[in-house]
Amino acid sequence: MRSDRAIDLLTEGFRSPDKIIPYLEKRYSAFKYGASILNRPHQKKSLHEFIQQDEFAILILDSCRFDYFQQEVGDFLDGDLKTVYTSATATKNYIQTVWDGSYPDLTYLTALSAPTDHTFERDGDDYRPSEHFDNFVHVWQNYENKELGAVPPEEMTKAALRQNDDRMIVHYVQPHAPYIGDYRLREDSDDTTWGESLQDIYERIGRYDLNDKTISDEELKKAYRSNLCRVLSSVRELVSQLDRPVVVTADHGEMLGEGGRYIHGGSPTEQLCTLPWFEVDESIIGTTSSDNIEQVDQTGSDFTEQDVEEQLKDLGYL
Repeated sequence: MRSDRAIDLLTEGFRSPDKIIPYLEKRYSAFKYGASILNRPHQKKSLHEFIQQDEFAILILDSCRFDYFQQEVGDFLDGDLKTVYTSATATKNYIQTVWDGSYPDLTYLTALSAPTDHTFERDGDDYRPSEHFDNFVHVWQNYENKELGAVPPEEMTKAALRQNDDRMIVHYVQPHAPYIGDYRLREDSDDTTWGESLQDIYERIGRYDLNDKTISDEELKKAYRSNLCRVLSSVRELVSQLDRPVVVTADHGEMLGEGGRYIHGGSPTEQLCTLPWFEVDESIIGTTSSDNIEQVDQTGSDFTEQDVEEQLKDLGYL
């Protein structure tokens, strides 16, 4: 297989010699970055040490970059911020590389359908989330806002409080697109948000072809930051009603135009693989009563392959 790939690359090089240098630069950059993180603190190790506690909550902010988190978190939370590193550049990579053991007493609440058996089976992967976690709560199934194309962070916080297990992971969609913060990308002057599919947004920020780009990087970054602030506000609400150690981190980062790259996936970069590790100060944990929220076991909900496909489409994966 490798020899076939090499022949294909050589053939492509002869046909399009102008692509050779950019390709080599991209591969060298990925190799250089991979080598640079070997001796840095790895997220997987930090997570597996954290779950040795009897009680905890791990809050995952999807596509959350360290630099933007560092700039904004102080307005919402008190705690200790460090950097951790990962090789994952997409949610599926994160799930199968970080959670490769057995976690029968750990509840995973997710606002997106990437951590489903169907998603991995569909892409030809051997990994099956259900073989590693007994308790999955697919919040996206019942609480996705079709108008927004995602589970709002406020609904995710409510779901976490309803579940309120002693050992749980809460995986928010935001700051991953769609951008539903105070600042939103607009299609035209009548302030109508873009269509149901994120493919429209991805095309117009130049993810697939820079010639199609109609949205500036500055606008994209502003929308991303606003999305992050919305989820951090909701995280603050959740933290105030929990009674156990809490850490906030991410599954991977995000590209916002650096080197002409957008969103996530593909070869590793500093922006994709440098993640926040924020241990919330105990002084702001459990400051508000959650007595008015009834604890409910939401695990084991049924969904179809079509449900998964529709949610993946809402998030721009199809």
